[in-house]
Amino acid sequence: MKGYYWTVHPKPNACDKCKAMAGLKYISEPERPHPNCKCEIKKHYIGVNIMGVLDGYGSRETHSFSTGQKIVVEVKNLGPFLSGAQVQVDGDVWRDTGHMYPGQSRSFEFTKFGEIPLPWVVMLMYGGADNSSVQYFIRG
Repeated sequence: MKGYYWTVHPKPNACDKCKAMAGLKYISEPERPHPNCKCEIKKHYIGVNIMGVLDGYGSRETHSFSTGQKIVVEVKNLGPFLSGAQVQVDGDVWRDTGHMYPGQSRSFEFTKFGEIPLPWVVMLMYGGADNSSVQYFIRG
């Protein structure tokens, strides 16, 4: 997934070729159908919304995606025991929820700079007693 798509927005007096391109989504920047084309071509970024569950000791998940300059990772203890998770972003930034009571949650915000969409790699590792679970959400 690239993390973006393109759309064409014809002017009011556009030709039939340009009008036919309106309302469509393109995975790469579309070429203009003629040399004097005055249509506006816009790049749209796609946000990310990932949800998952880590079940018990040793459970881990890794997600790779592209999005904007900020993501938020939320971890919630589903119980029934004390548990939590470690969150690693791009191989070097670590955050730890510590042990949370069932129903308790913690959120972490991560930012980085560059031309969007930016590539992200998020790894989550379960921490706590076996036979317990945590749910996580990654949004950006």
